[in-house]
Amino acid sequence: MVACVPACVIGTLYDDKIDELFYNYRVVAIALIIITIKFLLDYIKKHSFKGFGWYRIILEVIVILNFRIR
Repeated sequence: MVACVPACVIGTLYDDKIDELFYNYRVVAIALIIITIKFLLDYIKKHSFKGFGWYRIILEVIVILNFRIR
């Protein structure tokens, strides 16, 4: 309980700065999403899904083996 007091005080004092910081992150995130979707759509136009399929199969095997080992 006591550990959250400094965070509350800082959040109250710098509320405008925190909002501005998170706004900037949202703008960057939206820009990256648009760039990523454009890249993926261009890639799909030129290539097949075969590489993506193998990637997913290998990743799933790794995840399943990881959980079985633990």
